[in-house]
Amino acid sequence: MVSYGSLNIGIKIKKIRELNNLSMTQVADKLDLSARMYANIEAETSSITLERLVNICNVFECTLEELLGFSEKNIFNFQNSQEKNGTINQGVINEKELIKNLLDTKDELIDQLKEENKRLLAR
Repeated sequence: MVSYGSLNIGIKIKKIRELNNLSMTQVADKLDLSARMYANIEAETSSITLERLVNICNVFECTLEELLGFSEKNIFNFQNSQEKNGTINQGVINEKELIKNLLDTKDELIDQLKEENKRLLAR
């Protein structure tokens, strides 16, 4: 059985807002809410209607499924790329892919630093 509290909707909304580099006030303004009302949504001290949840998804440019399915294992990539037909393509970066990219970048930087050290020691 699923309970409202177990969905952690407020936590998910907060994380997605932060990933979008938006302040609480900015999101509240876009939703035509007071900052306090929006803060209550993130703090999960007030329940949220389906209509309001859909409006939040529209602000974040994500689907309801993406918002409800958001977890620490996936990071939303909200940088939109335009396709030929003008639709917006949003993707989800898998945590494993992100870690692999970070490790590859780290390895490249280590190699560059090793080369720099060799040049400095050769002087």
